[in-house]
Amino acid sequence: MGPERGPTLRRGEPVDLTTDGALDLRMRTVRAETRAVRGLLDAARHQQDPASVTAADLAAWHGRDAAAGALRRFLLLPLPAAAETVLSLRMSVHWRDELSVDLAD
Repeated sequence: MGPERGPTLRRGEPVDLTTDGALDLRMRTVRAETRAVRGLLDAARHQQDPASVTAADLAAWHGRDAAAGALRRFLLLPLPAAAETVLSLRMSVHWRDELSVDLAD
């Protein structure tokens, strides 16, 4: 998370996830980019030339998309429901830092 959002969370203030707000647009962009990478790989299966992206690229984009989705659930769902879904998706003990880096890209 950028410096402007980090202090907001630490102070317990709400994070702005309004439709078409900066965070919402970034999350939707990550989702669209993930679909685009998946589409490139799928299309490459029917062509002789190698794809411009790899399965590792898709895995990285999928991780970003999953992280953005987890954050969205955390911000929109009641805390117990969000915790059930978000905590089960955690893949790394450093997930907060990794999410912050992914969303800042």
